[in-house]
Amino acid sequence: MQGKKINFNGMGSFVKMGTCQMVKCISIRFPYTGRYTRMRTGFIEYWKRAVHLSSWWAIFLGVILQSAALYSASPVAVYLSWVDDPSTTMVVQWIESKEIVKSVLRVSKEDGEEWKNYSPLILAIEDTEVNLKRVFLEHLEPESVYVFEIRTGTGSSKSYRFKTMPKQIDAPVGFVVGGDLYYHYDLFRKMNAVVASLSPDFVVLGGDIAYAYCHEPLWLKQKDWQWRRWRTFLQCWTEQMVDGAGRLIPLLAVVGNHDVRGSYNKLMSGELTPSLFYTLFPFKQELIPYREIVFGDYLALFLLDSGHTHPVDKAQAVWLKTALQESHNIPYKLAVYHIPAYPSHSKFTNRTSTNIRNAWSPLFDMYGVQAVFEHHNHTYKRTKPIRGGKVDETGVIYFGDGSWGVPLRYPRTPAQEWYLEKSARIHAVYYVKLDKETCQVFAVDNTGKVFDKASIMPQHSEALTDAKGSSSEEGACLEIPSPN
Repeated sequence: MQGKKINFNGMGSFVKMGTCQMVKCISIRFPYTGRYTRMRTGFIEYWKRAVHLSSWWAIFLGVILQSAALYSASPVAVYLSWVDDPSTTMVVQWIESKEIVKSVLRVSKEDGEEWKNYSPLILAIEDTEVNLKRVFLEHLEPESVYVFEIRTGTGSSKSYRFKTMPKQIDAPVGFVVGGDLYYHYDLFRKMNAVVASLSPDFVVLGGDIAYAYCHEPLWLKQKDWQWRRWRTFLQCWTEQMVDGAGRLIPLLAVVGNHDVRGSYNKLMSGELTPSLFYTLFPFKQELIPYREIVFGDYLALFLLDSGHTHPVDKAQAVWLKTALQESHNIPYKLAVYHIPAYPSHSKFTNRTSTNIRNAWSPLFDMYGVQAVFEHHNHTYKRTKPIRGGKVDETGVIYFGDGSWGVPLRYPRTPAQEWYLEKSARIHAVYYVKLDKETCQVFAVDNTGKVFDKASIMPQHSEALTDAKGSSSEEGACLEIPSPN
């Protein structure tokens, strides 16, 4: 029996051709499990257009996990984020059964005795048995550890911990950036484990987070499939994203093409229902995912929408210019979005990439953005520093291209594209470590090895970027300070 590779909705699956009871069948390996199952070839043309085959196991496991969680005092998922200054605020969110009518968030400093109670904002997740509950914590102390628990009529959850960010960068700050996350369950969890082992202060998710709009089965309504994907993502995040000191790792979500559907105007008019992305993650303004998060006096992150709910140009570009102008004194300015301006796999001339180069890149050049993190292409890339559409030692480095937990694609090489410094077909995220003197960007694969790195200087330094970057020795490991 010989093997052959065929494509189901763009997803490679290994198959074995054979015969069974005089009926021609194929055996298909499910990516989540590595096991084979048999299907009659007469049905393949129908199903390959309709079904993400690996979803069978995810759906089965998801139903079991959700059923167990609903009858427990513990929430289905608990996760953290920000909409304001990360040194003095935190957004605590959890998902629990609709049967739990009243719940209270209890919070205390780890070294304190006073507990404060907070009633959550309740957001219904329609056509499910759960609600999302959200509390905005304010007036926290910078660089401090807090403990919280969720109390309901049936008891209290276990205790969780988090740490606020510093106001000044007296000690190094480290965070992870990566996109295109939960496509394959096993790949997603494997990279999660690597990311958690780095003990980052937070993680920026660069879009296509749960592939909620991708390969939905015919027998499920789209919104049911959407919720199942998000639920699995959030359960894995709650379980795995804990740092070396036992604290939850906050996330910042950036929108991608597989996260949402519909333009802003259609969503606001009620013509389309907003995607769960806009329920599950907090934003300052309804249905506006682009925003700036400022960390004390040292870092401004610009989290942008590369044309999924809002156009790249028009209002978003006007907002970006104003936000960059107001952050002129911040030494580190970095941008994160989904579709790349300088792609490693998709066409350089595609419409969205061209629009970004026309609308955003001149603003990055003008207002001192040192680095940009792009995704979407399922590859690894680092560009040469670019300014005005040309290689320039004082220009912006565009890192990319989104390969956390997805099938990999073949990137073009530096010999093929003038702007590429390095490209590879590898699962990777970026670990960004910054202090007063420099910002180091390490490319980490899903075994925890560093295979590429570059340095960025703070604004007003003599050199803005280390144009050359460097490749680490094969097999080198990233040294991470112990969390405190």
